[in-house]
Amino acid sequence: KMIKDSTVGLAARLNIVTLLRVGLPSVVAAVLGYAYFDNISLFLFHNWLSATEIQFLSSDEVQFIPSFLQVLGLLFSILAGNAYSVLYNQQETIYLALFQEVSEAKSL
Repeated sequence: KMIKDSTVGLAARLNIVTLLRVGLPSVVAAVLGYAYFDNISLFLFHNWLSATEIQFLSSDEVQFIPSFLQVLGLLFSILAGNAYSVLYNQQETIYLALFQEVSEAKSL
């Protein structure tokens, strides 16, 4: 029973750590993006884009939108791969810790 309690406690701690590592930055980025998107886009529009670049982006919508969607798809793939990697490593750590506990219990 003691091993089961420690395993449940470990799983709860790992769930909290996962939530803090993945969920918290995502929520913060979403809130900041929602709050500052207008200001950032206006800043980029006035300071970094020339008139010819703006004309190109506004006149060539047929090529710009698919490229933008491809970039979003790539970013999502990277994010999903990193999240899967982190979660897989946590699952592996749990199994290794459980194996170590069972091995130690058997040796007693």
